[in-house]
Amino acid sequence: MKKTIIALMTAAMMLSSCATVKHIPMEEEYNKEWKNRSYSEIVMEYGAPDRVEYDGKDGSILVYEKFTTIETTNVDTHFGMFDPDYKTTVSTDKEYVHFFLGRDDICYLVKSNQTYADPKSQKKARIAFWSGVTGILLFPVLIVAAITG
Repeated sequence: MKKTIIALMTAAMMLSSCATVKHIPMEEEYNKEWKNRSYSEIVMEYGAPDRVEYDGKDGSILVYEKFTTIETTNVDTHFGMFDPDYKTTVSTDKEYVHFFLGRDDICYLVKSNQTYADPKSQKKARIAFWSGVTGILLFPVLIVAAITG
């Protein structure tokens, strides 16, 4: 009986492996790279902005935006009926980078909602995934060992 409990606890622990990937904002990196750089340097790197807004202080904001649209369609069929209900959901995500330029066309601030995946948390997530897979594969072996054991 003791072996069975130990085996089931081990299997439960192995199957409960999970992790999430942490996303780090890129705003700080943008500011380190682009603060005190000129309008022409930014445009040479990123191309023409999507639009230019004025900040009300004789400066401008170069706006770069990327839209991602996700459309999903769900079909609900009713038992015995020939006319299914269609439900379409559309969601749009917007990534942006805003370069704030002073009247001298030098960048003094960058705002962005872009992120990147933290390499350390990616590694932990891979380890958790593979330990979960190992747990799933070893679970029947542990059960058999506990029963015969």
